[in-house]
Amino acid sequence: MNVNGVACPICYDVKNCEIIELTCGHTFGRSCMQTWIETSDQKRCLMCSQQLTDGDLQRINHTPLYERIVNISTTAFAIFRPTFYRVARDFLNEILPLCTFCSLAVPAVVLSGITEGTVKLLPLGNALEIIKGLAVFDGTVAAALTLGSAVGALGAACEVADYFGVAVAFASGALAGAYSYDVFVDANDSASSVRNVYISVMGGLACIPCHIAYNIELDNL
Repeated sequence: MNVNGVACPICYDVKNCEIIELTCGHTFGRSCMQTWIETSDQKRCLMCSQQLTDGDLQRINHTPLYERIVNISTTAFAIFRPTFYRVARDFLNEILPLCTFCSLAVPAVVLSGITEGTVKLLPLGNALEIIKGLAVFDGTVAAALTLGSAVGALGAACEVADYFGVAVAFASGALAGAYSYDVFVDANDSASSVRNVYISVMGGLACIPCHIAYNIELDNL
C-alpha cells in the first residue's frame, strides 16, 4: 500500500502501488518493477538505465508480510472450497444417508435376540444409545473431513510438502476422533482397541480431503 502519495511512473497509481526507491534515487511501484523485470529480462532503472544493485533487487522482490498472508489466505480458500464441496457431496450422498437410515430404523427393527419363539425388541435406553453413537459418528466424520480439507488447502497454498500436510491432517482427524469418543462415548475407556480403531479411522478420513486438496490444479480455480 502506498502511504506517501507518490504515483508510480509506470502505472500512475497513487493509492495501491507500493513505492520503493532505487539506489539511483528514482522511485517505482514494487509490483510494476517486478513485472517489468520478468517481461523484459532487464535489470536496470527505466528512468536513467542504471543497473539495479543487489539491494534494489531485494527490495523489488520482497513481499510484505500482509501481502503474503492475503495471498496464502486467498489461495487456501480457493483450494478449500472445491475440496470440501467434493468430500461433502460424497459424505451426504453415501455415508450420511446410511447412518440416518440406521438411526431411524434402530428403535423399530433392531432386535436383541429371539427368546422362546417371541421377538424381543431392544430396550429403549439401548436403542437411544445406538442412535446417539451414530449421531456422534456422523458429526465426527464431518469434523474430520472439514479439518482434512482445511489442512490440505493451507498446506498446498503454503507449498508445504504433501507428506507433511497429510501427516498433520491425520493428526487433526485423530484428535477430533479422540475428543468425540472421550466426551460423547466413554471417557473411562481410554485404552480400548475400539477407541484406537475409532481414532485411526477418523485420522484416515481426514487424509482423504487433504490428498485431494494437494492435487487440485491452481490454474483451474
